[in-house]
Amino acid sequence: MTKRAHRLSCALFLVLLILPFAAFSQGLTGSLTGTVTQDNSPLPGVTITISSPQMQGTRTAVSNEAGGYNFGALPPGDYTVQFELQGMQTQKQTAHVGVAQTARADAAMKVSSVTEAITVTAAAPAVAETTEVQTNFGHDAIEQLPIGRTITAITGLAPGVVSGVNGFAISGGQSFDNLYTVDGAVVQENLRGQPHNLFIEDAIQETTIQTAGISAEFGNFTGGVVTAITKSGGNQFSGSLRDSLTNPNWTAKSPDVYSTVNGVVQTVPTPDPIDKISHQYEGTLGGRVIRDRLWFFAAGRYVKSSSTRSLASAGGAYTRQDTDKRKEGKLTGAITQQHSIVISMIDAPTSHTNDCQLGCFDMSSVTPSVSNPNRFKTGFYNGVFTSSFLVEAKATDKTFAFVNFGGTDHDRVTGTPVRLTAPGFGSVTNEPFFCGDCRQEDRNSKEYGLKATYFLGTRALGNHTIVGGLDRWHETLASDNYQTPSGYVMILGSLAPSRDTSHNTLVNVKGGTSGDQIQYWPIFEPTKGSDLNTDAAYVNDKWDFNNQWQFNVGFRFDKNDASDSTGNPVANDSKLSPRLGVGYDVFGTGKLRLNASYASYVGRLADGNVSEAGSVAGVPARFNHRYQGPDLLNMSPEAAMTAIWAWFDQQGGIDKTPVVNQSVPGATTVIDGSLKSPGVKEWSLGASTQIGTKGFLRLDYIKRDWKDFYTNFTNLQTGTTTLPSGAKADLTKVRTSNEFSRNYNAVEVQAQYRLTRAFNVGGNYTWSRLRGNYTGETSGSGPVPSGAPNTVYPEYNNFAQSSPIGPITGSDQTHKARAWAGYDFQTFLGTFNLSALERFDSGGAYSLSGSVDIRQNANFYGTGKAGGVVNPGYQTPPTSVGVFFSGRGQYRFPNITNTDLALNYNSNPGWLKGAMFFVQTELINAFNEHGIVSYNTSVLTHLNDSTLQRFNPMAGDTPVEGVNWKKGPLFGKPTAVTTSATNGSYQLPRTYRVSAGIRF
Repeated sequence: MTKRAHRLSCALFLVLLILPFAAFSQGLTGSLTGTVTQDNSPLPGVTITISSPQMQGTRTAVSNEAGGYNFGALPPGDYTVQFELQGMQTQKQTAHVGVAQTARADAAMKVSSVTEAITVTAAAPAVAETTEVQTNFGHDAIEQLPIGRTITAITGLAPGVVSGVNGFAISGGQSFDNLYTVDGAVVQENLRGQPHNLFIEDAIQETTIQTAGISAEFGNFTGGVVTAITKSGGNQFSGSLRDSLTNPNWTAKSPDVYSTVNGVVQTVPTPDPIDKISHQYEGTLGGRVIRDRLWFFAAGRYVKSSSTRSLASAGGAYTRQDTDKRKEGKLTGAITQQHSIVISMIDAPTSHTNDCQLGCFDMSSVTPSVSNPNRFKTGFYNGVFTSSFLVEAKATDKTFAFVNFGGTDHDRVTGTPVRLTAPGFGSVTNEPFFCGDCRQEDRNSKEYGLKATYFLGTRALGNHTIVGGLDRWHETLASDNYQTPSGYVMILGSLAPSRDTSHNTLVNVKGGTSGDQIQYWPIFEPTKGSDLNTDAAYVNDKWDFNNQWQFNVGFRFDKNDASDSTGNPVANDSKLSPRLGVGYDVFGTGKLRLNASYASYVGRLADGNVSEAGSVAGVPARFNHRYQGPDLLNMSPEAAMTAIWAWFDQQGGIDKTPVVNQSVPGATTVIDGSLKSPGVKEWSLGASTQIGTKGFLRLDYIKRDWKDFYTNFTNLQTGTTTLPSGAKADLTKVRTSNEFSRNYNAVEVQAQYRLTRAFNVGGNYTWSRLRGNYTGETSGSGPVPSGAPNTVYPEYNNFAQSSPIGPITGSDQTHKARAWAGYDFQTFLGTFNLSALERFDSGGAYSLSGSVDIRQNANFYGTGKAGGVVNPGYQTPPTSVGVFFSGRGQYRFPNITNTDLALNYNSNPGWLKGAMFFVQTELINAFNEHGIVSYNTSVLTHLNDSTLQRFNPMAGDTPVEGVNWKKGPLFGKPTAVTTSATNGSYQLPRTYRVSAGIRF
């Protein structure tokens, strides 16, 4: 090493040491380990050399007295492993090192008088050899299958992953509480926890999904971990150009859905799709700047597509256009052969025309143009100081924003959104909801970290791969959440709207004591941005005691320090999480491995409706004023708003008109003390076997129990508060409690087998059961605190059918199966590959539930008989409470089956001077099955049907169907809003996709 290079590497290392510590430096690399033996005894002194097209240069190690060796911080890829010792036959093996995986390559050396090398068949996949329950998908496998090439599509192929409330629920976790990383950077948005599209499909090298037994190196989740890595260039130049073609007209139409218009059930026809081809252009290029010293990789993606969207209540259709531009750059450099850095960037902004936020009744509520800037940057370092000691460090920065979402007309007449909430309606007219030219919303995150790996081996105690690290995670959400550009919203819930012969909107406004309402939405204090931090320290020992026993001993310590957008502290807690595992190779040959693990995981503190529950800054207040002027019938929204404001101003405006309902941030809800991050305890048992040299089979049982739920408390002990108007209100306190239940049991089976060189099959199956009474998230808001029957107005809610235990709707799925097969046909024209993917998903759970008013009433039962709950002293007792008329999750939607086919063609490389032409065609849902994913499950009670009688569950009344409740008019009918040729009630109908390009 030259003095100059040595000084440069030391300077870089020192700079990284003084960075704040952060998380997930393991997100870019994998490890390779093994044991060298002779006649079943450890063999020290063997030189092990590894090489790979993914690695700059080679690395060597020498087996220790226990015969062990370890290579950490390896770029994922295929490796050649060579074992050499004088007097022994040289051995060569191949091994695949997966991202966030530990591969094994063991060697049994033999004495030889001939200096020749022997090649040993590759070892079993890492999936079958570890106590971690995980699945890995490489780029080539995904290219052949008829499946989307996105990270979410790949994740959905793995066992233990089902559809949740907002995205995927992994091993029973909430959909916001998984960990998704790309090139080591967390790519989730802050509020709902869903992964952003910070990738280019052709650039994804491989993806690993972990569902149980996860190492202490990973934190900030209670679901699963998804780790993806993109390509990194190499000594050889390579690249690709692809054009993927789609056309809405290549998708068969879904069946019609239903809605109610003025109380009458009507069919909503699925609109005819646009016949327009859209192109998704992708390009990648990688290679060397300096051989084995500096590599580059670049990629780009561009797509502009159109789709048909429907206005609410059969109001016609309009065209939405989406533009998605992405670019990626990565540099991989070796400062010396022992010290390297990786710098990467992905920029993926999107823009959209004709954006609808909250059910648009007509085009006046459609936003013309919106955009979402979205990008991350990472810097990664690893240094090999000795063959047994290496250090990794990392820094990432992710930014995301909402720009121009909402209306921009600040006039009270033309700029006030009018919400249509009469029975059967739920849409907006006059002006888009939210404010498009107010402060943009920023959701950003940063992370920094340092990690060290030490490999230790002794003949008596075996080999230890000890990893220790320090992490820092920081995220912020900054938003002045204006609900409207004018500061007001008009609620029309009494009379239904209509349309004239020219299809113009006509509204009907009801005055008097039961009239419609004017909402005033002020923000009293601008946001400072939330400030959520988690500092962590971890240590993890992967211990190979001998060729049969393996152990994993790990602990992670997480400490939260968080404040909300006002600057108020909301969390200052810490937790210790053990990660323990044991594996036993029954015969010492890999033919039968048994494993067990115990772990606890701690999720990140939820932003938004949880950490901001008591914040004033950036959060709108709401004051409802009843409109008591004359009825306004069949008027345009502008004319109606002109008359409404004239009446309102005559009453004295917001200062004089009585407030009938109000919500003031920081007044009615506060965080009580310090919140804790949610946690889960996990147990797993498993077995795996290597099937010859061509496949494997693995089975795992997973059990999880959650604790520390975000909980609302509103009772006589939490007391009251005084609002700015002087009125009294009940005070809600948000705490972390264990008043709820959520548990998960599952069996996962996964297998893969290569029947011949050309014929490969694989698949997985999951049986799972998610039970409890805590969902803790909504599709619109992400994580939210919830009230238990005995914590929120218990005098009204604490009865058996208020919140029973049962399958958790939205995330519970009993059966999930995926099976695939691929066959290669070699011809003089090139290679053809025929692949098939069969999918089976059992139906999700749903319940029969509704709301009833059980407040005391002199004629409660409708027969002159008094009844109901006597107010024990609340300022605003609940006007309704929820009741389950069935067991929670007692019923199931239909099962869904799907057959997808793909035919791929790759030309012979010599045809285009080293380049290869390819065509990929896919037929999704080949048999055009129209399985219903969900349908309407509404239940009516006396609150929305006066013919039904009241009942009081607190008094033990048993509700009777047809007397106290009944199914709604749309019950059992698909009702999802129709978009283009498809809708959310049905599975995707038969769809054709095709792409073509060149690779070199």
